[in-house]
Amino acid sequence: MEKEELEVLIEIRDFFRRHKQEIAKELGESDNALREALKDVKDTSYYSVTELKRQIVEQSEAFKDIINEERDAFIDVSNTMKAQFEKQVKAYPSIAERLEDMAEVPHKLDVLVNKMEQYNWQLVENVNNMIRRIDQRREAAQERHNRIPTWLKLLFAVSLTIITICSVVTMVATVAIFK
Repeated sequence: MEKEELEVLIEIRDFFRRHKQEIAKELGESDNALREALKDVKDTSYYSVTELKRQIVEQSEAFKDIINEERDAFIDVSNTMKAQFEKQVKAYPSIAERLEDMAEVPHKLDVLVNKMEQYNWQLVENVNNMIRRIDQRREAAQERHNRIPTWLKLLFAVSLTIITICSVVTMVATVAIFK
């Protein structure tokens, strides 16, 4: 019985010795394919983040243009109203106070534009920082396991979802303010 077991073990050893190079070749090819896939994921992620950053900047510029146009239109309307009611304003102090309050609206719009611009740049910076952290973690994980963990993929998806929601909320809030 022991002799048969020894022969089986010897046969298994011989089999692995004969196929050792083939196994090493298959493992090498698998490692290369995994490295290429990780490189493709990194390139795709970088492009996606760059595109997201570009779109956020474009959206910010569009919002600034819209707000500036609205501010200019409001200033024109305010000046027109002011000229039409200048005589009546002197007679009615409450109307003068209202017009003064309305004259502050362009300044408030400028403050709003600046806050939105700061928010959008902060959002871009947060996205960049998040991508840097993800890249650092990914590189560390790649060195350890040569694969991207599932939690990192989930984190990236959740982050992009949050950024998208924040952008939509900002856009809706801006539109609601100017309606």
